[in-house]
Amino acid sequence: MNKLYQFYCRHSLAVFHVILLAAAGGLCLVNYYTKDPFFADCAYAVFVVDIFSVLIHTNQQGIYDYMRMNKDVSHVPKRQIYLINTLLLTGFLILTGGCMFLFVHLPYRNVIDAVKTVFVAVIRWILQLLLRKGSAPEEEIITQETEPFFQNLPRSQNVSWFARILEYLFLIIAVVSIAAILVLLLVAIYRKLTSRREGTELDKREFVSPKMERNKVKRTSSGEKLRFFDRSTEGRIRKLYYRSIRRRLRSGKTPSRSMTPSQIEALASLSQYPGADQLHEAYEKARYDTEGCAKEDLEKAKEGVSRLT
Repeated sequence: MNKLYQFYCRHSLAVFHVILLAAAGGLCLVNYYTKDPFFADCAYAVFVVDIFSVLIHTNQQGIYDYMRMNKDVSHVPKRQIYLINTLLLTGFLILTGGCMFLFVHLPYRNVIDAVKTVFVAVIRWILQLLLRKGSAPEEEIITQETEPFFQNLPRSQNVSWFARILEYLFLIIAVVSIAAILVLLLVAIYRKLTSRREGTELDKREFVSPKMERNKVKRTSSGEKLRFFDRSTEGRIRKLYYRSIRRRLRSGKTPSRSMTPSQIEALASLSQYPGADQLHEAYEKARYDTEGCAKEDLEKAKEGVSRLT
């Protein structure tokens, strides 16, 4: 079972997901030709199962990669993971249900007729340009009249007030779901375009070149002291740590902003040296205890750096 779980987490399983999508598409085609709603329900079920499998597989891959990169961590907080997964799946169900309800009632026939009309008009215009024989009277293209969107929704003559309330409720949920998806896309694009430095992220100013000019560094606030010019005990320990990392990084390898100190040391192959543990302990203390580092910690860091060579 453990080998099966490792295989499940290490591979992308893209072929399996593509097969499920192809099966859902095949069921949709069967429903189109047979007009049997059973195949449409099966297609929706396969599609939802495929989406759930992708979400679960991505989640398990993230947990597996986290445990593999952080071998000093003995367990993962399961209650928090279960809570987050429940919230994500609940939101996914609400968004998917609203979108499915909206997409089922879209005026596909009117859209297809409009696309056909435009396509035929373009082909006729191209043929008239290529095969121009004379001033022949142009044939007028009459487009089909389309009905408003809400008139295409299925309604019966005697509909109860409860059914109407449910209908409008699902319609509101669908509209809110689409709006939420658009907002999430805009937020994701905004986060990609703007770089924010969080407390757990790697400070890029620690990896600046030693030849960096002081006037090129801007202070974010008047009372903030830049770490590059920090002469405190904690600042000196941090500079020793990052200097050792920079010297052992191979060309083409750059630490990511979300890496932990253990991941950075693994990237620089620092853990194979005998003094890496001393340097790591001193840096962790300087990283979290900003006022608790003594000269003994600095001496420990210097001793660890001397044993790296």
